[in-house]
Amino acid sequence: MPTPLTDFEHHFRSAETLLKVYRLLDSQDGPQTQHEIMQNVRDLLMARQDEELILLVNELFFGVVRESADMRPAAFRTDSLRMLLRQAVVAAWTALAVYFPALLRTHLAQVIQVRERNFVPTDRTVKDFLKDFQLSLEEILRVITDIDPQRVLGDLLVEYLRHKTLSNSQGVDVALRFFGLDDPWQRITERLGERGTRPRQHFEALVERRNDIIHRGDRSKRDPTGDIQEIQFSWTDAHIRSVRSVVLACDELVTEQLRQFVVPAQDVANPDIEANNG
Repeated sequence: MPTPLTDFEHHFRSAETLLKVYRLLDSQDGPQTQHEIMQNVRDLLMARQDEELILLVNELFFGVVRESADMRPAAFRTDSLRMLLRQAVVAAWTALAVYFPALLRTHLAQVIQVRERNFVPTDRTVKDFLKDFQLSLEEILRVITDIDPQRVLGDLLVEYLRHKTLSNSQGVDVALRFFGLDDPWQRITERLGERGTRPRQHFEALVERRNDIIHRGDRSKRDPTGDIQEIQFSWTDAHIRSVRSVVLACDELVTEQLRQFVVPAQDVANPDIEANNG
């Protein structure tokens, strides 16, 4: 069964692939229809003399786009290829939207079982997140009568949280607090060997950019009718890598915390340990 982290990696791979494709197709000289080696290329491909060929050449890639591909040279210019960078941002955010609900769905029942009625964090941010959480009579009966009530309650809570969005910095804070982790972003920053607020800032910048891309065609929220924002490979690569590092840190922190939860639960269930402790 895939873990939340493997689910994340599976979806995140799309973002990494889009970055790699951008690097393969982008070149300083742009797409070329006239080149000193073009006749050799035609001979190699046995192409007609009047067939339009587009040559893509850089330090990583040498490729030829044939006329039957129905692609114009403009599609391979840098400003056009930047759509790949924008889609990489969206793909990275999608991986976040998969990971954090999966993390809670997988482990929240265990947290409820161990912490019982104290499983809900008392932090103000979490209280605000949960202020509209309500159970119908049917849902209450499911929790009471199910053979695994912790799982049912956990699933209902995860479904509610999913609609509140966990794939932003506040959602990450809330998700990790359910595992008993205080000041999650400080813990993440320390785990990454960083100082200040850099990981959170990069995380928030990518989420904000995704929203600009999806909702405003990559126009800023501050100027939704203005020009499309510039996007560079270096910015995209740095922020996507930073987001992955945040997820890895979260996964390590939660895994360590869950190990602490398991020990007391096992101790209580073992009468020999109880006798020795007595």
